[in-house]
Amino acid sequence: MTTEGATHDTPASDTLGAIAPQTERKPGRLQTKIRNGVVITATSLILLEVILRLMGIANPLIYEVHPNVGFRIKPNQYVSYFRNPITINSYGVRDPRPLTTRDPNKKRVLCLGDSVTWGGIYERQENLFTSVAEHRLGNVEIVNAGVNGYSVHQMIELYENFLTELNPDLILVCALIRDFDRPPVTKLTGSGVAFPTQEPRFAIVEALRICQLTAYERWNWNWLEPPQASEANWFENETYEDANLKSVIELAKKIEGKQKLAVVFLPIEAGERTRIRAGYSRTLRNSSVKVARFTSDVGLTADDYVDGVHLSTSGHDKVGNALAALIDDELNDRD
Repeated sequence: MTTEGATHDTPASDTLGAIAPQTERKPGRLQTKIRNGVVITATSLILLEVILRLMGIANPLIYEVHPNVGFRIKPNQYVSYFRNPITINSYGVRDPRPLTTRDPNKKRVLCLGDSVTWGGIYERQENLFTSVAEHRLGNVEIVNAGVNGYSVHQMIELYENFLTELNPDLILVCALIRDFDRPPVTKLTGSGVAFPTQEPRFAIVEALRICQLTAYERWNWNWLEPPQASEANWFENETYEDANLKSVIELAKKIEGKQKLAVVFLPIEAGERTRIRAGYSRTLRNSSVKVARFTSDVGLTADDYVDGVHLSTSGHDKVGNALAALIDDELNDRD
């Protein structure tokens, strides 16, 4: 009786305390899914960030602002895109050589230009048309001073402000028709992805900005329009064409009798602009500026372009071979 009474008289609080651990609620399925989703997402983002950094997305080519040139490639850089090494030397040009000394047995040629001359981040240095021409000639050192987005005026300003110490025997202004149409000087806004002035914090964000720019340029969707990377400096009382042409003419006068200068219209412009090109050539020749022509038919096809303007590896090879013949003629005074 006593035992049974003790059993029935056990306090309720003691009984609940004994069974509480057995009734503790476990996380529901929804909570588990959310937790796992957060972990997977965070891990994926970290992994993607690492991969993009290895690809070079977080280490883009950096540009710097200059009052006369507008902008230029920042000197002393080494970047790598998809394992394609790009070296910018102390002169701010795409060349792994320091170029501080001259080989007395070699002539030096400086090629000024825009993004076509620069060659793009995916093309290897040895495949650029300047490198192809140098390899073919053997006794000539060719310096690639192309810069993305440059007008002819900016090419000339780049030389006069930063590259005169290279003391080239021949200066080639490797131009497209559009380089004469462009605003003579543009300045960077610091907002666009095309001309970064500092490294991005996150590779993922930079990749998204690149995708946005690429999609906008391909499909021209207004809602995808990215921030402008550069804006024009207006020249009062002078057209863009006149300002660009004048820059070449003035440089030709400054170096007359000391160095050679020639304008080379790269053979990658659409046929309907032939008349405009002829007009520019006539203006330059009337001012005693040499306009060089390729001595052979380059024979570019659709496969020689990346996007209809910029050259593929095969395009660089064809232009490089033609440029070698042109340089040989210019250095040896053959018309």
